[in-house]
Amino acid sequence: ANMIEDLVLIANGVELKRKGGSGWGNKERGVFMEYGGHLYVSLPDGSDPNLAKIEVNYKMKAKEGEGDIPVKIDEQDEIWFYGGGNYRQKYIDARKYGWFTVAIDAKGYGYWTYWWWQEQHRLVWYDETQNKIINSPAYEGLRDGNEDAAYFCLLMEKLDEKKRQEFKNKLFFSDNAILKLEETKTHIFVYDTFLNPSYEKFNSAKREILKELEKIK
Repeated sequence: ANMIEDLVLIANGVELKRKGGSGWGNKERGVFMEYGGHLYVSLPDGSDPNLAKIEVNYKMKAKEGEGDIPVKIDEQDEIWFYGGGNYRQKYIDARKYGWFTVAIDAKGYGYWTYWWWQEQHRLVWYDETQNKIINSPAYEGLRDGNEDAAYFCLLMEKLDEKKRQEFKNKLFFSDNAILKLEETKTHIFVYDTFLNPSYEKFNSAKREILKELEKIK
């Protein structure tokens, strides 16, 4: 299933619209959904899909170096990503942002939200009774992840292109990478992410960066 890039479903000769999410609770007609490796079909007339003639055409992923490039990126373009997120995030989930940014060569990330009109939804709070700032776990994770990324960027500035790629492979892409980026799939979305990250893994990766920086005079 992870090799499927897109698919078209035809029921009784009529092409149905592809819809995200699962079929649970769907009331729209003439649509289909792919969820968890299964297809959910809602015919235009509401009849039983089990009695219809269903045809499915798959578009498979092209091998690396093949296929059309969806969007051409110029050298001067900046790449940012948005990952959602709010004060309810766990420390580990928030710390991923800085690391993911440098792993995919992005310029930065968008985060929702830092300061909200409802005080209880903010990443930080000011306690007037104690005259001090109180940080949420999500804030602590973002702060530490940004610091990790800053050390990584500093190291990249000091290495040549070959050594940069070797170090990135060691951290993110090799079979035994400390913070291995791996493909995962949710609903119709396929993307790379850090699977099962932990406080120890983030610190181990940071330790490797600091060790390399220490070698540079």
